[in-house]
Amino acid sequence: MPKSTLILPETITYKHTQYAKAITLMLVVPLLVSLSVARFVPTLQYTMYIVAGLIGTLAGLFSVMTIRVSDRFVHWSFGPGFMRRKIALAQIQIASITRTTWLEGWGIHYTGRGWLYNVGGFDALHITLKDGSQVLLGSNDVDTLHQAISASIRRLSNN
Repeated sequence: MPKSTLILPETITYKHTQYAKAITLMLVVPLLVSLSVARFVPTLQYTMYIVAGLIGTLAGLFSVMTIRVSDRFVHWSFGPGFMRRKIALAQIQIASITRTTWLEGWGIHYTGRGWLYNVGGFDALHITLKDGSQVLLGSNDVDTLHQAISASIRRLSNN
């Protein structure tokens, strides 16, 4: 007889969405240039419409980041659910507030301090997991995010 597993729904204790104003503004200029070239240079029209579509897609995917904390996980995603990731609270060794550097920048990439997920600003939560891996979650609400994760870890430890 197959073994069944009961999956209980998560209780969300924190949810915050940050909009990437700077990234969006940086993508508007190339978008307008490609649309202008498409309008005034007929031989490049289709190419520029494709470029404009790609820029618009990038803007849609990376202009928003949502972070959620539940009773079991920290979840984050970009745009309409693109690049979804999660960490089990039970795997977090320490979470501390930090600031990223200009060189670490924004977006999704590896830094010397672990994987960075950030759409704007320099405030971040630096999470170190029990296996030694690290993640930086950029947020313009980092204090409340830190409190939510700490409280969820305490509740998990007490159960």
